[in-house]
Amino acid sequence: ANSQSSLPWGLQVLVHEIMAPSSHIAALAQKVALPKVRLVKIIVAGVIGVPVEHPVVQRAIAFVVMPCIMLAIAPRQLRQTVLPVLSADPQALHDDMTHYALAGLKAIKPRPAKTNRSRPSSSARQ
Repeated sequence: ANSQSSLPWGLQVLVHEIMAPSSHIAALAQKVALPKVRLVKIIVAGVIGVPVEHPVVQRAIAFVVMPCIMLAIAPRQLRQTVLPVLSADPQALHDDMTHYALAGLKAIKPRPAKTNRSRPSSSARQ
């Protein structure tokens, strides 16, 4: 039996294209992935508080989405064998992943450069 047979057909196609890209990968990226990524960029940029074009937005999306992709594409039997608690309480998993993602977005938020005005710079001391 196919290890991906329990996945929805759209996800099966996506997993196949990722693992063994066909000539359709460019169309998949343009027509399916990019419109969704544009929307997610707006949301993530808003949460982080930076412009959509800021490089941290794309990194943040990767950090938030990758665990979700792993849970979506890992065969159920593998998840149940290796990390059985993940299937035992879906609501707890949802809550934990939400807290994890929001904490990660808060942590990755660019901070203003600190300036130490109480100590003169080395060039001012010379």
